[in-house]
Amino acid sequence: MNLTVDDNPTAFANFIRISRAELPPALVSSLLPALHSTANFQDLPIGHMTHLQRTRLEESWVKPVTDRELESCKLKGIYITWTTIDERPHLIRNTPLMPAFMFARGDIKAASRQCIAIVGTRNASHYAERQTQVFAKYLVERGIVIVSGGAEGIDTFSHRVAVDSHVPTVAIMGTGLLRDYPAKNVDLFDDIVACGGLLLSEYAPSSLSKAWKFPERNRIIAAMSQLTLVVEAGIKSGALITASFAGTFGRDTCVIPGPLDDGNNEGGHELIRDGATLVVHPRQLLPENPGLFDTGYISEQRIVQARLALTDAEQRLMQCIPLDGIHPGVLGDTSPFPLSETNALVTILELKGAIGRTPQGTLKPV
Repeated sequence: MNLTVDDNPTAFANFIRISRAELPPALVSSLLPALHSTANFQDLPIGHMTHLQRTRLEESWVKPVTDRELESCKLKGIYITWTTIDERPHLIRNTPLMPAFMFARGDIKAASRQCIAIVGTRNASHYAERQTQVFAKYLVERGIVIVSGGAEGIDTFSHRVAVDSHVPTVAIMGTGLLRDYPAKNVDLFDDIVACGGLLLSEYAPSSLSKAWKFPERNRIIAAMSQLTLVVEAGIKSGALITASFAGTFGRDTCVIPGPLDDGNNEGGHELIRDGATLVVHPRQLLPENPGLFDTGYISEQRIVQARLALTDAEQRLMQCIPLDGIHPGVLGDTSPFPLSETNALVTILELKGAIGRTPQGTLKPV
């Protein structure tokens, strides 16, 4: 079951409003029933929210959703889909910290097939491009759906292999679906949809790109995929954040090694040292027993624990965030963790509702 503009324009506009507020997923889930009928902020069940959360929601609610925005969604074929219903793939449905709903363009059935994420640097070398094409081609020829982030470099190479083979691929976007980012990939995004693929975003359709959104969306890439393949990632690459989320969700990470004297491979090699699997041929990604590839269920108890409890690492990072707030760049310098792990932990803490982000971008305890 999905929701289009034609189905209920008022409800569609309400979903845009609440997505602008960028609240924790569990909190959004509690508001969903009211979004289908109410048009007034005062009618929402907001008594259990913090002052900061209520302020963010009210600010996003009073900003109008224009007829032009709704018409643009309609023309682009953008609809709303839920991640919690039985029709959705169990990997994402039973993974903690997923958004309660997402905006989609394309065929949602692409997300229900067996998926592998391919991620890596935007400034890819010719070596990385060749390896991406070899691995991606091997996977799509065997019916695997490639999931990536629609960015330049490794993401683009991965999606393009699928499109050129006329098979579905899934792009998890770090902007709204009315904002083709990067702009040079607008034709690629149209081709993904035309080939039966899917574009997904948890952000309002007109939402612009912000640096912190891309690490945040990486959790969805990891959640949708049975495993994550890292191709050429520097020490500060967002691919390391995706790999970190994969580990949090109990999924495997594989890494294609690269030249030792190329800094673009430092992050991938660090993952190997930390226990990721080194792969030199794409057949190593697929186990001999296909049934093993369809696992990934996470118990409801673990979902609740993940949403309500903070791990030791999360508690340590919380101690570095003062009550009056801290800029993410300063936190990266003072955190006891590497930058990639710090960014991943910040995202998880935001999703759990432990910290919030002010309009100026400062991180504060909620």
